[in-house]
Amino acid sequence: MTPVRGRGPRYGGRVVERVGVARFRAMGTDVEVLVLVDADAAVDVDVAAKRAGELAAGAVERLEARWSRFRPESELTRVNTAGGAPVVVSSDTFALVARAVDAWRSTGGRYDPSVLAALEAAGYDRSFDALVREADADADADADAAPVAAPGCAGVVLDPQVRSVRLPAGVTIDLGGIGKGYAADLVSDELLAEPGARWRGVVVNLGGDLRARGAAPALRHATRAIARVTAAMNCARASGSFASCGP
Repeated sequence: MTPVRGRGPRYGGRVVERVGVARFRAMGTDVEVLVLVDADAAVDVDVAAKRAGELAAGAVERLEARWSRFRPESELTRVNTAGGAPVVVSSDTFALVARAVDAWRSTGGRYDPSVLAALEAAGYDRSFDALVREADADADADADAAPVAAPGCAGVVLDPQVRSVRLPAGVTIDLGGIGKGYAADLVSDELLAEPGARWRGVVVNLGGDLRARGAAPALRHATRAIARVTAAMNCARASGSFASCGP
């Protein structure tokens, strides 16, 4: 957990609000949590940011434990290895799979979570961090791998009564991309609803998937935050990884 000293804009020479930042790594990416605190609130902005970062890290870990395809005990792994049988999952996991299937339908298959077999055939069969570490040694290992078609989600059956997910035999899904965005939604909600929290607004950024909740900072400070995120995203496009881009 890396807290960053809080700052805030001045009006008439007086600081009216402060923004604190905490950073950590989860879900194979860099995570940033920002909290907005009134300058006259009886709380240190750095203490608030540290607390928000701890809460966010715990919430993200809970979700990653359910959704990671690299964890054999995760709910996603149980769904993928059920051999066509229905699997009862948590409400968060059910909602995420439902969103993924809906996105598949609404985009005409341009977004397709059933690409897992194709990803694994292409060599993405371990975490991104592990791939980076092994890049030099395995540079040519999958160069000749044949492409694998994604089967689509037409046969996925969701039962909201019991919160079960059933994939057709031979179909597996990956929730990595949409999962980060949904995690940002859930974690930002939890932070804003935290009892006794002294922040008025929060931003959760999971490797570029962002969600802002509550009060917004003054325009001048918000502009700086947007510029920082834009710079990080441009860096990631150029380098192919957020991990190589500084704050």
